[in-house]
Amino acid sequence: MNFCSKCGAGLVDGKPFCQNCGAPVKDVNSANNNSRFKGNLSNSNYAGNTIPSHNTGYGNNTEPDNPPKKKSRKGLIFSLIALLVIAIGIGVFLYFQLSKDDKAPTEKKEETSSYTTGNTFFVDELVAVCKNGKWGFINKDGEFVIEPTYANAGNFSHGLAPVKKGDKWFFINKDGEVAIDAKYDDAEYFTEGLAAVKKGDKYGFINTDGEMVIDAKYSIVNNFSEGFAKVCDDGYFGFIDADGEVVVSIKYDYAGSFYEGFARVEKNEKCGFVNTDGEVAIAIKYNDVDSFSEGLAAVQKGSKWGFINTDGEMVIDAKYDNAYRFSEGLAPVQIGNKWGFINTDGEMVIDAKYARAAIFSGGVAPVYLGNKSGFIDTDGEFVIKSQYNVASRFSDDGYALIQKNDSLAIIDKDGNELISGLDNVAEPVGYRD
Repeated sequence: MNFCSKCGAGLVDGKPFCQNCGAPVKDVNSANNNSRFKGNLSNSNYAGNTIPSHNTGYGNNTEPDNPPKKKSRKGLIFSLIALLVIAIGIGVFLYFQLSKDDKAPTEKKEETSSYTTGNTFFVDELVAVCKNGKWGFINKDGEFVIEPTYANAGNFSHGLAPVKKGDKWFFINKDGEVAIDAKYDDAEYFTEGLAAVKKGDKYGFINTDGEMVIDAKYSIVNNFSEGFAKVCDDGYFGFIDADGEVVVSIKYDYAGSFYEGFARVEKNEKCGFVNTDGEVAIAIKYNDVDSFSEGLAAVQKGSKWGFINTDGEMVIDAKYDNAYRFSEGLAPVQIGNKWGFINTDGEMVIDAKYARAAIFSGGVAPVYLGNKSGFIDTDGEFVIKSQYNVASRFSDDGYALIQKNDSLAIIDKDGNELISGLDNVAEPVGYRD
């Protein structure tokens, strides 16, 4: 059995959610699973303590993409026309080169980029979903804009989305056209202009033109966050920058992504934090830690959890049985077998009365009463009644994933279902660990 790194509960095979804390996760037993984010570490994904990644699909499509056809030979007249066009093009180019000013050119891709550092379902107004074993892309009306024909898919970012047909991954644009050819054994959505791809049994990074800018030489990688990506080589973890240079030595037993200038690391079963200079900024002495959020990080000291600031000072005493990170000024904490919420002063502002709880997003948080989940506001009042088997937290653009019976649905903040009967949904772009 695999375990959710967020709450430590066992993950039920085939279930896209952690059944304890409500965190949707990838099926780590799937052959199509992105193993670089898992390895043998049993990390959860979409609402757990790992990096963002698309969820795994289970399609049976074995037809590979057809490679682009070569152009046929043209006649002499077409060759002459082509030469004329080239000559005109060179003339126009020289004209602008001679007349341009000294300002640095702007990059069109950056100006038109749809990438977001937030936690967004509908980047480019589309989200990848799996229905009846095939992946496609729907709009906010729940209509398929790109038909479900893929064996797997991730969400759009920078105008491109990773998809899989047969045994290869490639990238499409919003019109469903191939933008980067099918030649990868795995692929991730773009973050900060780069996407992780797998060639053979190693991972590297490409840019939005499909150029390999960081060689495929790592067994595990994470998407870029704050300019750095976690990588694993020979069983040890460190960080590289966008040029592929190692900035944090590859020597740790495990590492998380950078948030607020710090990344959690583990060595000899103890945890601490490194900074962007690769220095140990907070001593590696805790049993476990969560990433920094709103200037605070949950840490486990002995069997209890408390919160430290960026100077490593314990500002909220370690007295809780479990704790998640702060979001919107509140953090879920466990006392005995019940969960409630504290503020940044350590005051209990929502009583510990829930069977499970997750962080706030957009003013609401998923909680459980008994074995059913719903959503409460910051006053602890239910705004969507407890009725779901499992519920994720809301994305920044106002959508959540819920499970009823054996299928999934996407809901808005009024509890309205956009689309139901889904097998799986790709995680929001920018979903942090």
